[in-house]
Amino acid sequence: MLIEVKMLIIIVTAGEIISRVIDGIKPESVYFSEQDGHRGAIMVVEVPDASAILSILNLGF
Repeated sequence: MLIEVKMLIIIVTAGEIISRVIDGIKPESVYFSEQDGHRGAIMVVEVPDASAILSILNLGF
């Protein structure tokens, strides 16, 4: 019996992910650098009140 398995593979680049996060968070500034031997980014965001922090974090992770 031949079983055919079809898989949909979605390839997402790091640039696409960063672009989605930046569009969602709308940071005031973004700094790209090396952190512990890996590429990293620091985003400066103005948070109107503490209740908005979780929604901002969920966009990136």
